[in-house]
Amino acid sequence: MVLNQNETKSEQPKVSGEGHASRPKLSTTPGTSAFTLTELLVVIAIIAVLAALATNAAINALNAGKRTAILLEIDGLNTAMAQFKTDHGSYPPNVFSNNEISNLEQSKNVNTLVRMLTRIAPRSTEFQSNLNPNTGQNNISPITAVGLSPAEALVFWLQGVSSDPQRPLSGSDLEVTSIDDGGSTITNVLTIDSFEPSFDFDRGRLRLSRNPADGSRRFLNVFDISGNPLQIQLYEYFPSGSEVPYVYFDTSRESPLQVANNWQTTEFFYSSVDGNVYPLKQLKPNAPDEANMNSPKLQFVEYVSQGKCQILHSGLDDAWGDFANSTRLNLGNNDFIPQLLYPAGPFIGDIADTLTNFSTGTLEDTQE
Repeated sequence: MVLNQNETKSEQPKVSGEGHASRPKLSTTPGTSAFTLTELLVVIAIIAVLAALATNAAINALNAGKRTAILLEIDGLNTAMAQFKTDHGSYPPNVFSNNEISNLEQSKNVNTLVRMLTRIAPRSTEFQSNLNPNTGQNNISPITAVGLSPAEALVFWLQGVSSDPQRPLSGSDLEVTSIDDGGSTITNVLTIDSFEPSFDFDRGRLRLSRNPADGSRRFLNVFDISGNPLQIQLYEYFPSGSEVPYVYFDTSRESPLQVANNWQTTEFFYSSVDGNVYPLKQLKPNAPDEANMNSPKLQFVEYVSQGKCQILHSGLDDAWGDFANSTRLNLGNNDFIPQLLYPAGPFIGDIADTLTNFSTGTLEDTQE
């Protein structure tokens, strides 16, 4: 019997052998195909957004940590200044250069400094006029002639004094040393390590103070008991990673109105590379509306931390912003209220992230 060709093929068994290996079939089942280009782009975009959010969160956390570190150090400096007041009866003064102020203010500077040194060392003779037998100069005149910037004053008053009750600035117990100034060795210098600071300054963040105009080193010329010249080196203190120092304002002695009347207005500030910084002001408690204020209106304004001090830093942007136009007092015109008052502000721009000893965050954070 002859079989049909098609029937024969259908009944032949399927074998696999040498040269006839079976091949896997490609699946055509729906849902198992690879990602499309569009889907890949969407995934990449999502990952990029998540990475950006994570990076931004990390940066914000890092910045928050830096601000917290500065605020903690400001609090420590403020505590040291409060202890100074407890020990000596008053906060230390800002001392301005005689070259920039009136004769009246020069006299006030000298008297304030003498009173301060008398509080520190009641038996001090350093303000007498016979310390240097050659010139008759005392150890007060050099300080008032050079002045102390608000950045220098912060370090100067916290670095301590000699244990010599008559010579707090130049006692024989102070170790005289030398320093390097751009390759030049300066001898007969009293550095911060010659004293015993009341604040634990990080020495790596102290810098020699320099004149902005020419970069020359700033120091105070004083005289030892034999009339020999010494130099008290002036310093500025910087937060970690910052190019702007902390500044100190004594707000314990006078009100803004008294300062204006005494012609001290142009001096009560810190001059920086990007503007002038003044102590911040506020309305007195229960001050009337401006329309109902008697003249001079400035009598209703006081410093923030009036009776104490202000310690400020520019914040993470290392820029102070515009304090001058809003907080500077105009000579001869006290019938006004400064435009920028704490906590109302508005604190915007570079001034917004300023950190202080009277706020728990930036000025922008605390404004009402």
